[in-house]
Amino acid sequence: MWDKKRVAGSGLIHEYVLGLTSEEENEEMEMLLQKDLALQREVTALKQNLLHYAKTHTPLVPASAGAEIRRAKPKARYASLALLAIVASMLVFFYAVWTRQSSQLRSLRQELASCEENQDNSRAVAQLFSQIAPKGTLPVTLQGTQLAPGSRSVVFWNPTKKTAWLNPGDLPAPPPGHQYQVWADVDGEMIPLGLIQPDGGDLHQIQYVSQAASLNITIEPLGGSDHPTVSKLMASGII
Repeated sequence: MWDKKRVAGSGLIHEYVLGLTSEEENEEMEMLLQKDLALQREVTALKQNLLHYAKTHTPLVPASAGAEIRRAKPKARYASLALLAIVASMLVFFYAVWTRQSSQLRSLRQELASCEENQDNSRAVAQLFSQIAPKGTLPVTLQGTQLAPGSRSVVFWNPTKKTAWLNPGDLPAPPPGHQYQVWADVDGEMIPLGLIQPDGGDLHQIQYVSQAASLNITIEPLGGSDHPTVSKLMASGII
């Protein structure tokens, strides 16, 4: 059984209007038209457009031609009428071809836009990978605490280039009005390394500090805190 999704964009409507569909396809289309008023209006509009197109593009025939055809012998009269019918049929055929090609062109344009988007995404991923993949990068795993059991985050820590990138992993979303903040334990003092923006994506660049013993993530009010809220420690890992 056909449905509107299958018919839309497939060219079946145009083929039906032009009489190019099989008897079985005609029955399927007519059953669908009985149930779908919007599709009925679309078919009616298409028929009117085809008729208008044929009338507009059919070569003009002088007014005297009608009388000449009527005065002509039967064989000549039939030949003239047949010629006009052939011209009209050819115009309708070329209109159908043009419509189908236009649909295919739109589809190709959509595919091209999708390819360009994928290419942009690939470039962005490659750029980020170039930041976290240099030699000397140390992946530091931050395991979730009892407040985030089973979650895991990763910091790409590079003492050589003195860079650090954080992937929050599957940490749960912070409550409204709060965000995650990253800390480094340096000789027992918690040094703030940066804030994780709620919509910042998968990688966040954070500050690098030397002699850090561990990295920690807490939930803090928007804008961050001067000191970590220990009761809201979500993840921690030793370097």
